[in-house]
Amino acid sequence: MKSIRLFTLFVVLTMPLVLSAQDSLITQIAKKNLTTFSIENNSFTGNGWDILITQIKKSDFVLIGEDHLTNEIPFFYSAVVNEVKFDNFFCEIDPYSAKIIESKIKNPDELQLKEYIKEFGDTFSFYAFEPELQLLKQLVRSNTTIYGTDQIILIADRLICSELKQITHNNKAKKIYENIEEKSKIYFSEFLKDPNKNFYFFTDEFEKQLTELLTLDLSEQEKERINALKLSLKIYKEQNHHLRIQLMKNNLMKEYLNWENKKNLFKYGAFHLAKVESLLQVYDLGNLVNNIADSKFKQSLHIIVFGGTVQFFV
Repeated sequence: MKSIRLFTLFVVLTMPLVLSAQDSLITQIAKKNLTTFSIENNSFTGNGWDILITQIKKSDFVLIGEDHLTNEIPFFYSAVVNEVKFDNFFCEIDPYSAKIIESKIKNPDELQLKEYIKEFGDTFSFYAFEPELQLLKQLVRSNTTIYGTDQIILIADRLICSELKQITHNNKAKKIYENIEEKSKIYFSEFLKDPNKNFYFFTDEFEKQLTELLTLDLSEQEKERINALKLSLKIYKEQNHHLRIQLMKNNLMKEYLNWENKKNLFKYGAFHLAKVESLLQVYDLGNLVNNIADSKFKQSLHIIVFGGTVQFFV
């Protein structure tokens, strides 16, 4: 039976921990607060798990930072969601893809969903992976609302334009959306054969098409998504981490009235969810949510999951 360590620390951490001596304060706290829980019957059991779930139930702002792309991560989230009902789920994909995926999962026709995933699944960011997608299905089917806050990933131009071509009333725009969708798929296919090949997202042609689209008579919904594509392109080309975090916080606050008095679960890379300044020297989502909770005389709960260890901070 695999044992998972739970380390609870009731302080705010600002810097990486450096343990200079065995009798250091942090070492003493770790020894005092270390407990375990185990996997049993495809779920968790043990004192550590009971402690963790009790803390999660107490907080309306539960932020779980992860080391991406291990199957243990969605397994852990799924176990949490089985124990606690959340109103909202915030994740590290863009707002438009999140709503597209959510709407497709809500479709009761399972065959149509499978066909859609077969066509567009590789554009779902983390949720292109089956364990992550199953977690998303679990959340949607438990009536948890899905929100994305990130930039549009460089292969999701195809996904976004596949939807825009369905809603546009501008024939010229429709042709451009169809062209982007087709070219993006071709370029990605070539990239899979040869990783040295570029994505369509980075071509001059794609950037010119976005500029041209904004000169056309389009709906506000279309303009919003095209501007989001332009901003995402800027973030990628400039490798501008601060701008990305600004976008994530902006997207989160756009939905504030939908989550301010609800129970919320956040799933992001661990660096995004620090209560204070992150290790990348920026005040990220974790800091913003922590301050919002504090303004409501509440506490946010910050959990880090990596390897066989779970840590939480209150």
